[in-house]
Amino acid sequence: MFYTHAGTVYAVRADGTNYPGYPKATGLPVNADWVCVPALGDLDGDGKLEIVYTPNQTGLISRLVALSTDYAGGTSGQFMPGWPITLPGSSEASPVIGDIDGDGSPEILHGIGGGDAAAPYNLYAYHANGQPVSGFPITLEGPLMNGVTITDLDDDGDVDLAYAGWDALCHVWDMPFAYDRHDVPWPTFKGNMQRTGVYFPVELVGVDDGPTLPKAALQLDRPYPNPFNPSTKFNLYVAERGELTVDIYDVLGRRVRALHQGTIAAGWHLMVWDGRDDAGRGQASGVYLVRARAAGTEGVQKMTLVK
Repeated sequence: MFYTHAGTVYAVRADGTNYPGYPKATGLPVNADWVCVPALGDLDGDGKLEIVYTPNQTGLISRLVALSTDYAGGTSGQFMPGWPITLPGSSEASPVIGDIDGDGSPEILHGIGGGDAAAPYNLYAYHANGQPVSGFPITLEGPLMNGVTITDLDDDGDVDLAYAGWDALCHVWDMPFAYDRHDVPWPTFKGNMQRTGVYFPVELVGVDDGPTLPKAALQLDRPYPNPFNPSTKFNLYVAERGELTVDIYDVLGRRVRALHQGTIAAGWHLMVWDGRDDAGRGQASGVYLVRARAAGTEGVQKMTLVK
């Protein structure tokens, strides 16, 4: 899929033939030299992909566009309901698509702006119907020339938005909603970290139930949140009742805190470290290790305290 300065959108099959409904003359010519990369995703849940892109029409105005590809429904090549959306300013950034608010439907995010009162440097987010997402836009201090990435950066199960800005800062926004890779069809520039520009649907594959594998004598899960301030927690599993030691070490190998020493029941346990040593003194920012030992088995995880 690609578009021209004249505002015509092309969707071409692998055999070189046009996709039904395309090319589409949108009436939105591209007058700026900046051209974004289109994004693909099923916005309305009908099983068909929509095309999202931003023709920069002048230095003062752009459009955020969503086009249908549903030729069976007779709407292929047409604007989706609620689109296009007029945005102030222009940008080299490209849109991304993913569920960032936990409603099970993908949102569209795009950064744009001219840096003045009429066109501030804003990160915009819209629902599939073209309505703005609560809490957006987010205003930054520099041009949004790169696209944002939707991910779970700290592996805590929540959505994170990551952006490397032209204000010489790396921005990360921690969203209070669960992250599900299956609901993020186009999470970053060109669709993936390999920058292929190819849409790969995430598919769930069923497998036959096999015999239940025995758990290890000890399992130490990754701490969360990580990085953390002021405290972090982690789940720990012991297969049998017995002696368990859990200690915190700094990167020089010095023991900072003894979290547990003694007998513990079999099963899962939640443990918390508050960033303090055995004397109750707060520790400096840096990397720390949690080490658990039980039944001749050892587990180690790394965590970072940031103040």
